[in-house]
Amino acid sequence: MSDDRTGGTSILLRFRRTTYEHTFVKVPVVGDMVKDGALDFQALVAAGTALAKDSRWEVDSELVRLIEPHPTQMPPPEDWNF
Repeated sequence: MSDDRTGGTSILLRFRRTTYEHTFVKVPVVGDMVKDGALDFQALVAAGTALAKDSRWEVDSELVRLIEPHPTQMPPPEDWNF
């Protein structure tokens, strides 16, 4: 705890702000994704994840960001400005 500029008491909390992005990728279905006539969804997702990492895909950011207490609370860096 520390005294803030108004003379009251305050506690410093660390928060994490996460902006979610989304994109659509066209994943080619190749032979090893089909087993016994059924699509292997995990293989499809793995291939899609690899494609989505390519920076050439268009990405949209969500308007709503997740703001939550950071799971690791710690003192701020020495050069942190309040």
